[in-house]
Amino acid sequence: MPQHRRPLFTPRYTATALLNTATGPHGWPDHHFGYRPGHPLLQAADPDLLTRPLTFTLEAPSLTDAVQAARSIGQRATTDLHRTGWPRRLRRLYTGDVIALTPANTPREPRYYALGPDATATALPRITPALPLAWAIQNPAISARLVHAQTLTADQTT
Repeated sequence: MPQHRRPLFTPRYTATALLNTATGPHGWPDHHFGYRPGHPLLQAADPDLLTRPLTFTLEAPSLTDAVQAARSIGQRATTDLHRTGWPRRLRRLYTGDVIALTPANTPREPRYYALGPDATATALPRITPALPLAWAIQNPAISARLVHAQTLTADQTT
């Protein structure tokens, strides 16, 4: 019977949240059924510290576990390794938002995951690199306020 060895170390990741700010024709959020190509994504920033994006450091045995850990932080259920939590004034992560995970051993190769319903996530092959900072207040019916006038979209084609 094969023995499963526990890894000597747990991989460390940096997680960055990208808020999906897509709206329907009536101005209400249009991302609650998932991310679709062309939905605008904005890099989340702490409303009190808009000078830099929100990032979280976490350890997880796999990328799937890292996505779930980042989702838990974005839902205000837990904190990261430095006890950094999701800001109260920033809306929580929802279905359709995207999490960028950067492994500590390959910092130039982030991986992107679109959050789905019920703890599911879909890998996105690539994302346009220019990321503006933005924040959205707690009411999800009010869209994110742009700090820079650029938007970001993810491309699901390979």
